[in-house]
Amino acid sequence: MREALLEVCSPREVTIPMKQHTGTACDPVVSVGDSVAMGDLIGVPADMHGVPVHASISGTVTKIDMIRLPNKVSCKAVTIKNDLRRRVSTKIQPRKDISKLSLPQLKKLLWTSGICGMGGEGVPTYTKCLKAEKYGVDTLLVNCTQSEPFLSCDLHHIRVNPSKVLEGAMALSGICHVKKVVFCIEDTWTDEIDALSRVVNNAKERYMDRKIEIQLFKPRFPQGCQSLLIKALYKVELPLGKEPEEVVKAVLFNASTCYAFSEMIEKNQPLTSRIVTISGDTITGHNVLVPIGTSVSEILERVPGAHTAQRIAWGGALTGVALSSLEVPIIKTTTAITIIRKFEPPRLNCI
Repeated sequence: MREALLEVCSPREVTIPMKQHTGTACDPVVSVGDSVAMGDLIGVPADMHGVPVHASISGTVTKIDMIRLPNKVSCKAVTIKNDLRRRVSTKIQPRKDISKLSLPQLKKLLWTSGICGMGGEGVPTYTKCLKAEKYGVDTLLVNCTQSEPFLSCDLHHIRVNPSKVLEGAMALSGICHVKKVVFCIEDTWTDEIDALSRVVNNAKERYMDRKIEIQLFKPRFPQGCQSLLIKALYKVELPLGKEPEEVVKAVLFNASTCYAFSEMIEKNQPLTSRIVTISGDTITGHNVLVPIGTSVSEILERVPGAHTAQRIAWGGALTGVALSSLEVPIIKTTTAITIIRKFEPPRLNCI
């Protein structure tokens, strides 16, 4: 799917879970009745194995309660009623002299950004960088494969904002102390490959101390899976329980994760929203910029054809979780809402 439309969703309220990542949950640092602006800190983790959580809209905290997510995670969640004033945290503003940011400053930005892996389990990006340093990785891989049917959230960033994806990746490569950055993308995405090629060629002059390249892959599911991507690139199978950092000295980041870090570097914008693909076999797909915590039900109110679905998945068609209720929030790792046809076609024997 190559739908380029980006619709901005402004929800009536958001319910923001305190655990959208692997590792430790956050503790709310706001109370019912508090007024918050978009980007304000509302949750802090107990240790460095979690990531902070920020308000995704401006408004008033109306509830702090337990929630159970479709992925079976139970945690506290902060509900914020939208005041429709679009107030933004005073900390969010364009940064001057980005090129002068030191390595310790970049690490601090990464920690405070609230960024975790946005294409899979949600491993805290800061923790992943620490692990890369520990194992002495030499290569950073940017996962642009997007092999799930119907999905195009990562591809949107690559097509529309390739320079931000690249700059985020290069900043992460500096933190991880690697000398090689590889963008992994399927060979059928010609527009995205062209966009990446242009920014990569320009970047080679600015990052002469690092090798930057694009690696093309054949489209197959689940190519975007970490273990299969490593197998396709290195011809090595990851042993059970082992990570690429240990086995092939490489660290893997999602394209949306790289984009999110570039936003933090450029204007101190923490992770408060993400692109979600709304698609399936009942509707024409499109991408929506969704504040974290927006309910699936509110998003689908504006999607023609959603009412005809027999099943709606929180995530992709193949790896997503079928929803029994639409009153669940979008979180940092939600790549899609997939709407599956109401009537299944007749099934016939193969032979």
